[in-house]
Amino acid sequence: MRVAFQINIHHMPDQFRWLFSAIYNETDLFLVHVNKRSDQAFYDQIESLVAGLDNVRLMTRQPIVWGGWSMVDCELRGIREALADNETWDYFVRLSGQDYPLCTYDERVRGLRRLNGRSAIGLSAGPIMGEHADARTQRFHFEWQGKLRYLPLISSRLLGKAPPLKGNAWHALSREFCEWLATAPETKRLARRLRFSKIPDEAFMHNLIADSPFADRWLNEGTHLEFWQPTKPSPDIVRMSNLSALCNSQRMFARKFDAGEDSDVMNFLSARIGAPGFSVSDLLEDGEPPTREPRVAASLVAGILGV
Repeated sequence: MRVAFQINIHHMPDQFRWLFSAIYNETDLFLVHVNKRSDQAFYDQIESLVAGLDNVRLMTRQPIVWGGWSMVDCELRGIREALADNETWDYFVRLSGQDYPLCTYDERVRGLRRLNGRSAIGLSAGPIMGEHADARTQRFHFEWQGKLRYLPLISSRLLGKAPPLKGNAWHALSREFCEWLATAPETKRLARRLRFSKIPDEAFMHNLIADSPFADRWLNEGTHLEFWQPTKPSPDIVRMSNLSALCNSQRMFARKFDAGEDSDVMNFLSARIGAPGFSVSDLLEDGEPPTREPRVAASLVAGILGV
């Protein structure tokens, strides 16, 4: 069981190193995309971290804007590049630089085998497209000067009917589904439909697989555990207060981590799966040294684990 990972990053090089040290192996394929909006110094840091690893590919950079079509476009490009690569793989999994695995390599392999060739794409509970469907799909959203903007007065008829499904943006896609979507006319049709919507990555794969020959070959479950507040547009930072949910979760990954907010939970999870803990290296982020030294949680982890 082999995975093609696409890791999208734009800052926090030390957290990328923490994530990468936990998931890297010589079996899987790793595609790393550094946002073109990040400066060259940051890209050079990441390049130096993965230098000499034969199964790591640095993707051609493109500017990524949160909530914009560029997020879906980058994933589609990653899928096509993974398919074109000489390395064979069974599943495509997209990650961000603020993710971390909740299981070991062997546990992840067993989890993917249990999918038995199905994709894992989680849908959101509640009303179709959520309560903000109009704001997402009935305004003309576009990326301009690094931000997502919209035209509020455009006729909704020009954009078409909102797609019916919405869900978690983090998923595991089977190779068969990826091979189909890479050339399917349905992919192009849905791209035209969602290109000018807001946060299309929370609707694209869900609606595409539902309108594909793989409609009966996917599991309604995402790959990531996240912690949300109803009124916030992004997930909460993972903290030690989330420890029980993290340890009891069946998901493969969790997000969103921030060493400046809570590195104790990061070091606990590293110890739990036997991976290197988080530390600040000599890397410079955006040309400046780190301003906050994360706390070391060795004694706390030892107490909890009884070692």
